[in-house]
Amino acid sequence: MKRVVFLFVAALVGGRASTAAGQPWGYDASWSSLPMTVDTQAVKVVLDRGLCEQGGVSALNAAGVKAAVAMPGSPWPCTDCVQWYGKGSGCDGKYQYVSADGPYPKGWEIKWNAGSWVDTGTPPPGFGAHHPTEWTFFPFEGPTYVPPTVIATPPAAIDLSLVLLKLEEIERQNDTNTAKLEAAINEPGWFKTVFSNHYVQMGLAAVASWLGTKAAQ
Repeated sequence: MKRVVFLFVAALVGGRASTAAGQPWGYDASWSSLPMTVDTQAVKVVLDRGLCEQGGVSALNAAGVKAAVAMPGSPWPCTDCVQWYGKGSGCDGKYQYVSADGPYPKGWEIKWNAGSWVDTGTPPPGFGAHHPTEWTFFPFEGPTYVPPTVIATPPAAIDLSLVLLKLEEIERQNDTNTAKLEAAINEPGWFKTVFSNHYVQMGLAAVASWLGTKAAQ
């Protein structure tokens, strides 16, 4: 089900899940070195669209990914959901998941990489001249396992040799039955039985002789 949700998210935001084209940020190596879950991929798709705060949460919910805004100092709005936890305005904050999600038994954060701050370039919304440039994926624990890669395998070839042999046998039986039927039509069994009888032949000979005598008179 979550796989279907993620595909829907990707379609919703124009399939821009691989790069942050047009956004003033990028992603560090954690995204390629750690296994992703459906929810982390969905958040990345939303970030590729440049969405933080309520805008990002609304986009996730609209796509069927449960999400909420967490307010500092308040109880979590949910635990089995993606949360946006804001520290300031704009994109000054992080996405987080505070319960088990796939191979991460205690959840994860998607936050700014502390080593990516610079003083040049376009800052993300909510930041000034000194600003971060990369999002990092940080699990609280794990991964405890690597989700297996699903490889589609073609269906096994079907051995038709037995089927073909059976069809040949049926065809031979049909040929035999056809020959028997033709023989029965051309030479009925009762005809052969009657006219091969010795007494019938004697009677036919007598009739033929009588007819011959009548013809001569």
